Parts: sequence; structure tokens; C-alpha cells
Amino acid sequence: MVTCHQDFVHRAVAYSTTDQLVEQVLPFLTRALDEDQQVIVNVASENVRALKQAIGDVGSRISWTDTYEWVPHPGRRLHALEELVSTPPSDGRELRFVGECAWPTGPGALMDEWNRFDAVLNHTLAGRAVDMLCAFNATRLPDTVLALAMASHPWLGGAADPPANAGFVPADRMLGDYDPEDLAVPAGAATAVVTTPGEARELMSRWLGELGTPTGRIDDTVLVMSELVTNSAKEQARTITVSHWATAHGFAVQVDDDGLGMADPLAGYRRAAGHAVSGRGLWIARQLADAFVVASRPGWTRVRFEMADVGASGHA
Repeated sequence: MVTCHQDFVHRAVAYSTTDQLVEQVLPFLTRALDEDQQVIVNVASENVRALKQAIGDVGSRISWTDTYEWVPHPGRRLHALEELVSTPPSDGRELRFVGECAWPTGPGALMDEWNRFDAVLNHTLAGRAVDMLCAFNATRLPDTVLALAMASHPWLGGAADPPANAGFVPADRMLGDYDPEDLAVPAGAATAVVTTPGEARELMSRWLGELGTPTGRIDDTVLVMSELVTNSAKEQARTITVSHWATAHGFAVQVDDDGLGMADPLAGYRRAAGHAVSGRGLWIARQLADAFVVASRPGWTRVRFEMADVGASGHA
């Protein structure tokens, strides 16, 4: 049995119809209102409408937001949630949050990023007095995506004392289970060896400029590239290789090095403290890239990020 209201409770429910969603979520919301807690619902617009109708007129006691309008980017939403819970209400109320990821219509890499988001929440919000129920549409999500989504939640269902999830997979295992072939550069990719961040920035600007990439996307990509090459240098890499290729929904970039490796699979998911002298680069990169994955062992590191065209991360 889990003791709610003292630590972060991260639970999941899967639904196939709106009625099933309401059936599972309504008791959670009703209980939160009975306990006079702070309540936020952040789900797809059609689910907002269904839940509003089911619970009736509760005035401003619930804050309703559309998941495709409130920070619909996994890296930035992770930071937004951390900021949200860092300043709890002065009246001592606790937060009850019903959430639904802003699943994209685009490639699997963008869906994978939302799965990583849910896994990392267990670390980002650890120790916070938050009870979060995450809803997953089983008819829209591929089976593999749904299975990983459910596995990232320690508890299941909306009951007052939710059952433990026997299939729960901790974030360090979910994020760190890669080998070099998982991130093999595809044939035909543009590839070059660089020695400095400046050289990498110039190379990436030229590559993207030749493709007619919008200036804002070039600036973001160049900044991410610069941070990754800087990190490779800090890890004492002797050889740094950058690769770039087009995808069906934008483009991908990869940085490979032979440095010491990154031991922490959660690196870059939490913003460095104000006094920290390092650790900001990967956090900035995750805020800008649409998908970002790291595979690392002592002696090699592969970091791949993807930038989606406008619209590729829209409503699933």
C-alpha cells in the first residue's frame, strides 16, 4: 500500500474510450475536491470536455488545460512541472494532477521522448507532495509505446491506495539500456570529424543553410551541437565525429566521441543549481531538441537529437 500525499505518487491508467477515461479519472478528481486539494487537469481537449461534463460545475476549483497547448514539448514540460511544484500553495494544500502527454503525429523518436519524460518524472518530482495520474489512449498509441508508458509508472489506477505496478521499470534502466548499434548512423548521412565547438557550429550552419532550414531552427541546432561538442571535449575525447541527415519529419544530428563516457543516464534532465559551474549544456540541449537520446559506456558516447518540422509534433 502506498501512502499518498507525502511523496510523489506517479500512477497510470489506459483507456480506449472517453467513457473509460471518465470512469477511471472521475473518482480521483472527486476525492481531490473532497479533500480541498489543488487540482490541475492537463489532457487532450476532447477529454477536458468529457471530464468537465462528468464532474459538473466546480467553479475555479479545477484548473483545466489542453495538453497540446500547455508546454507541448517533453523537455520544457519537465522543467515547467518542476517549477510548478517548487512553489507549493501558501495554504498548505497539495497538488493533484491529471496529465496526458502531447503525443505527436510524427516519428517514433518523438514518441520515445515522451516515454523518457514520464520515466524521468519519478526523479524530477521525487519528494514532492504531488499525486499525478497519467492517462494513455490505448487506441491511438502503438503497443510498444503504450507498454513503455505504463512501465514508467510505479502505481496503477485512480484509487485512494493504488496497487503497485509489477511491471514498473526504473528510469536508470529505461534510459540506459542502449548499445552502439541502437544509434548507428544511416548510410548516406553527411559526416565529418571536428576538433572544436566553433568548427562544429560552422559545419552545422553550412549544412542546414544548404537545406534552406529556417534561421531559428539553425540557431537552436547550432547551439545544441556546440554544447555536445563542448561536453565531448570535457570528457577527454580524442576524436569527435558529427553526422547529419534528413528524416521524414525534419532532420537528425549525431555526435560520436571516444571520451570517458557519461555514467549518469539522467544527465541533463534536471537544471543545474545556480552555483554549479557545469551541467548546464546538456540541460539546454534537451530544452531545444525535439528528441534527444544518449548511449554511453567508458570509451564511447553517442548522442543523437532530432529537430521536427513545424507540425510534426501535433495532435496524435
